[in-house]
Amino acid sequence: MLLYTKEPYELIFQNQTNDKTVTKTVNGVLLEGCEQPDGLHITRVLSTDPKAYLRKEFSPGSIITLTQ
Repeated sequence: MLLYTKEPYELIFQNQTNDKTVTKTVNGVLLEGCEQPDGLHITRVLSTDPKAYLRKEFSPGSIITLTQ
């Protein structure tokens, strides 16, 4: 299903917001996701670089390991 709208994500999916959402920069790409014990569960890419959206490892739903 695709949803084309100008409304903010939080307004449309009010019951699905997560207070534990964080933004992290990984390899120069700004990502939004939820921190989990096994890594960052990516919910969306916030980069201004169009090539970042084509990188498979940053696709929403992916989990990447963060190093401290």
